[in-house]
Amino acid sequence: MPELTSRFWHHSAEASHTMAITRATKTERREAILEAAGAVFARDGYERSRVDEIARRARVGKGTIYEHFGSKENLFCSYLSHIVQQNTNTLTEHARHEDDPRKALGDLFRGLITSLEAMIPLIGLYIEAWNLASKRKELREYVIATFRDLYTPFADQVAELVREGRRRGQFAGHRPSDVASMMLAIVDGLAYQALFILDPKDLPRMARRAERFIFQGLEARP
Repeated sequence: MPELTSRFWHHSAEASHTMAITRATKTERREAILEAAGAVFARDGYERSRVDEIARRARVGKGTIYEHFGSKENLFCSYLSHIVQQNTNTLTEHARHEDDPRKALGDLFRGLITSLEAMIPLIGLYIEAWNLASKRKELREYVIATFRDLYTPFADQVAELVREGRRRGQFAGHRPSDVASMMLAIVDGLAYQALFILDPKDLPRMARRAERFIFQGLEARP
Protein backbone atom coordinates (compact mmCIF):
# COMPACT_ATOMS: atom_id res chain seq x y z
CA MET A 1 0.00 0.00 0.00
CA PRO A 2 2.73 2.57 0.85
CA GLU A 3 4.33 1.75 -2.52
CA LEU A 4 1.06 2.46 -4.35
CA THR A 5 0.67 5.74 -2.46
CA SER A 6 4.23 6.71 -3.32
CA ARG A 7 3.62 5.97 -7.00
CA PHE A 8 0.40 7.97 -6.95
CA TRP A 9 2.10 11.08 -5.54
CA HIS A 10 5.04 10.65 -7.91
CA HIS A 11 2.75 10.54 -10.95
CA SER A 12 0.65 13.44 -9.61
CA ALA A 13 3.77 15.56 -9.18
CA GLU A 14 4.90 14.70 -12.71
CA ALA A 15 1.48 15.57 -14.12
CA SER A 16 1.41 18.90 -12.26
CA HIS A 17 4.90 19.74 -13.50
CA THR A 18 3.91 18.88 -17.08
CA MET A 19 0.77 21.04 -16.85
CA ALA A 20 2.82 23.97 -15.50
CA ILE A 21 5.28 23.67 -18.40
CA THR A 22 2.40 23.46 -20.89
CA ARG A 23 0.80 26.60 -19.45
CA ALA A 24 4.12 28.44 -19.57
CA THR A 25 4.70 27.31 -23.14
CA LYS A 26 1.24 28.50 -24.22
CA THR A 27 1.79 31.86 -22.54
CA GLU A 28 5.21 32.27 -24.15
CA ARG A 29 3.81 31.28 -27.53
CA ARG A 30 0.98 33.78 -27.19
CA GLU A 31 3.44 36.54 -26.24
CA ALA A 32 5.63 35.68 -29.24
CA ILE A 33 2.62 35.88 -31.56
CA LEU A 34 1.56 39.26 -30.14
CA GLU A 35 5.09 40.63 -30.48
CA ALA A 36 5.33 39.44 -34.08
CA ALA A 37 1.86 40.78 -34.84
CA GLY A 38 2.84 44.18 -33.49
CA ALA A 39 5.89 44.36 -35.74
CA VAL A 40 3.94 43.33 -38.85
CA PHE A 41 0.89 45.53 -38.13
CA ALA A 42 3.13 48.55 -37.45
CA ARG A 43 5.08 47.99 -40.67
CA ASP A 44 2.30 46.99 -43.07
CA GLY A 45 -0.93 48.20 -41.48
CA TYR A 46 -3.90 45.96 -40.73
CA GLU A 47 -5.24 45.48 -44.24
CA ARG A 48 -1.90 44.54 -45.82
CA SER A 49 -0.65 42.38 -42.96
CA ARG A 50 -0.61 38.64 -43.58
CA VAL A 51 -1.05 35.95 -40.97
CA ASP A 52 1.63 33.89 -42.75
CA GLU A 53 4.20 36.64 -42.10
CA ILE A 54 3.16 36.95 -38.46
CA ALA A 55 3.50 33.17 -38.06
CA ARG A 56 6.95 33.24 -39.67
CA ARG A 57 8.15 35.98 -37.33
CA ALA A 58 6.69 34.24 -34.28
CA ARG A 59 8.19 30.90 -35.43
CA VAL A 60 4.87 29.11 -35.12
CA GLY A 61 2.52 27.50 -37.58
CA LYS A 62 -0.28 29.54 -39.11
CA GLY A 63 -2.78 27.18 -37.49
CA THR A 64 -1.35 28.01 -34.06
CA ILE A 65 -2.31 31.65 -34.53
CA TYR A 66 -5.88 30.70 -35.42
CA GLU A 67 -5.94 28.31 -32.47
CA HIS A 68 -5.04 31.15 -30.09
CA PHE A 69 -6.92 34.06 -31.67
CA GLY A 70 -9.44 32.70 -34.19
CA SER A 71 -8.94 35.37 -36.87
CA LYS A 72 -6.68 38.20 -37.98
CA GLU A 73 -9.26 40.68 -36.73
CA ASN A 74 -9.27 39.11 -33.25
CA LEU A 75 -5.47 39.08 -33.27
CA PHE A 76 -5.41 42.80 -34.08
CA CYS A 77 -7.88 43.54 -31.27
CA SER A 78 -5.89 41.38 -28.85
CA TYR A 79 -2.72 43.22 -29.79
CA LEU A 80 -4.42 46.57 -29.16
CA SER A 81 -5.50 45.39 -25.71
CA HIS A 82 -1.99 44.08 -25.07
CA ILE A 83 -0.24 47.37 -25.84
CA VAL A 84 -2.88 49.39 -24.01
CA GLN A 85 -2.17 47.35 -20.86
CA GLN A 86 1.58 47.79 -21.30
CA ASN A 87 1.27 51.54 -21.86
CA THR A 88 -1.13 51.96 -18.94
CA ASN A 89 1.36 50.28 -16.60
CA THR A 90 4.17 52.47 -17.93
CA LEU A 91 2.22 55.72 -17.64
CA THR A 92 0.99 55.24 -14.09
CA GLU A 93 4.44 54.12 -12.91
CA HIS A 94 5.92 57.58 -13.57
CA ALA A 95 4.21 59.19 -10.57
CA ARG A 96 3.76 56.22 -8.27
CA HIS A 97 6.75 56.85 -5.99
CA GLU A 98 6.47 60.64 -5.56
CA ASP A 99 4.66 61.99 -2.49
CA ASP A 100 4.45 65.63 -3.58
CA PRO A 101 1.41 66.13 -5.90
CA ARG A 102 3.06 68.95 -7.88
CA LYS A 103 6.20 66.91 -8.56
CA ALA A 104 4.21 63.72 -9.20
CA LEU A 105 2.00 65.44 -11.76
CA GLY A 106 5.04 66.93 -13.50
CA ASP A 107 6.78 63.52 -13.55
CA LEU A 108 3.68 61.88 -14.97
CA PHE A 109 3.27 64.45 -17.73
CA ARG A 110 6.97 64.59 -18.71
CA GLY A 111 7.26 60.82 -18.67
CA LEU A 112 4.25 60.48 -20.93
CA ILE A 113 5.48 63.07 -23.45
CA THR A 114 9.04 61.77 -23.60
CA SER A 115 7.80 58.20 -24.10
CA LEU A 116 5.87 59.25 -27.21
CA GLU A 117 8.88 58.76 -29.52
CA ALA A 118 8.87 55.02 -28.82
CA MET A 119 5.08 54.93 -29.24
CA ILE A 120 4.94 56.65 -32.65
CA PRO A 121 4.54 53.37 -34.62
CA LEU A 122 1.64 52.49 -32.31
CA ILE A 123 -0.14 55.77 -32.99
CA GLY A 124 -0.56 54.70 -36.61
CA LEU A 125 -2.20 51.51 -35.34
CA TYR A 126 -4.54 53.55 -33.13
CA ILE A 127 -5.61 55.52 -36.20
CA GLU A 128 -6.16 52.29 -38.10
CA ALA A 129 -8.19 50.89 -35.21
CA TRP A 130 -10.54 53.88 -35.38
CA ASN A 131 -10.74 53.48 -39.14
CA LEU A 132 -11.73 49.81 -38.76
CA ALA A 133 -14.26 50.72 -36.08
CA SER A 134 -15.90 53.26 -38.37
CA LYS A 135 -16.39 50.58 -41.02
CA ARG A 136 -17.35 47.64 -38.81
CA LYS A 137 -20.08 48.23 -36.28
CA GLU A 138 -19.23 45.06 -34.37
CA LEU A 139 -15.74 46.44 -33.66
CA ARG A 140 -16.83 49.90 -32.57
CA GLU A 141 -17.70 49.13 -28.95
CA TYR A 142 -14.56 47.03 -28.56
CA VAL A 143 -12.29 49.82 -29.81
CA ILE A 144 -14.05 52.43 -27.66
CA ALA A 145 -13.66 50.20 -24.59
CA THR A 146 -9.99 49.57 -25.42
CA PHE A 147 -9.19 53.27 -25.61
CA ARG A 148 -11.19 53.91 -22.47
CA ASP A 149 -8.95 51.36 -20.75
CA LEU A 150 -5.93 53.34 -21.96
CA TYR A 151 -7.14 56.80 -20.94
CA THR A 152 -9.06 56.14 -17.74
CA PRO A 153 -6.18 55.11 -15.41
CA PHE A 154 -4.14 58.13 -16.52
CA ALA A 155 -7.09 60.52 -16.16
CA ASP A 156 -7.96 59.07 -12.74
CA GLN A 157 -4.39 59.47 -11.52
CA VAL A 158 -4.17 63.07 -12.78
CA ALA A 159 -7.49 63.93 -11.14
CA GLU A 160 -6.40 62.42 -7.82
CA LEU A 161 -3.10 64.35 -7.89
CA VAL A 162 -4.98 67.59 -8.63
CA ARG A 163 -7.40 66.93 -5.76
CA GLU A 164 -4.49 66.28 -3.40
CA GLY A 165 -2.68 69.39 -4.66
CA ARG A 166 -5.79 71.45 -3.96
CA ARG A 167 -6.00 70.03 -0.43
CA ARG A 168 -2.38 71.10 0.15
CA GLY A 169 -2.91 74.54 -1.34
CA GLN A 170 -0.62 73.91 -4.33
CA PHE A 171 -3.28 74.14 -7.04
CA ALA A 172 -6.14 76.52 -7.73
CA GLY A 173 -9.75 75.34 -7.67
CA HIS A 174 -9.94 73.83 -11.14
CA ARG A 175 -12.12 70.79 -11.71
CA PRO A 176 -9.74 67.77 -11.59
CA SER A 177 -11.43 65.95 -14.48
CA ASP A 178 -11.05 69.08 -16.67
CA VAL A 179 -7.32 69.22 -15.95
CA ALA A 180 -6.99 65.53 -16.86
CA SER A 181 -8.87 66.05 -20.13
CA MET A 182 -6.71 69.03 -21.10
CA MET A 183 -3.48 67.17 -20.32
CA LEU A 184 -4.62 64.24 -22.43
CA ALA A 185 -5.57 66.60 -25.25
CA ILE A 186 -2.06 68.10 -25.26
CA VAL A 187 -0.45 64.66 -25.22
CA ASP A 188 -2.68 63.38 -28.03
CA GLY A 189 -2.03 66.50 -30.09
CA LEU A 190 1.75 66.17 -29.76
CA ALA A 191 1.53 62.45 -30.53
CA TYR A 192 -0.26 62.99 -33.83
CA GLN A 193 2.03 65.89 -34.73
CA ALA A 194 5.06 63.68 -34.04
CA LEU A 195 3.62 61.15 -36.46
CA PHE A 196 3.14 63.65 -39.29
CA ILE A 197 4.93 67.01 -38.89
CA LEU A 198 6.87 67.34 -35.63
CA ASP A 199 10.43 66.04 -35.29
CA PRO A 200 10.27 63.42 -32.48
CA LYS A 201 13.59 64.75 -31.17
CA ASP A 202 11.73 67.95 -30.23
CA LEU A 203 9.36 66.11 -27.88
CA PRO A 204 11.42 66.63 -24.67
CA ARG A 205 11.60 70.38 -25.38
CA MET A 206 7.88 70.48 -26.13
CA ALA A 207 7.23 68.57 -22.91
CA ARG A 208 9.02 71.24 -20.87
CA ARG A 209 7.12 74.07 -22.57
CA ALA A 210 3.76 72.32 -22.26
CA GLU A 211 4.43 71.59 -18.59
CA ARG A 212 5.14 75.28 -17.89
CA PHE A 213 1.99 76.23 -19.80
CA ILE A 214 -0.16 73.81 -17.77
CA PHE A 215 1.23 74.66 -14.35
CA GLN A 216 1.08 78.42 -14.86
CA GLY A 217 -2.69 78.03 -15.06
CA LEU A 218 -2.94 75.28 -12.47
CA GLU A 219 -0.92 76.58 -9.54
CA ALA A 220 -2.57 78.54 -6.75
CA ARG A 221 -1.76 82.25 -6.57
CA PRO A 222 -0.93 83.89 -3.20
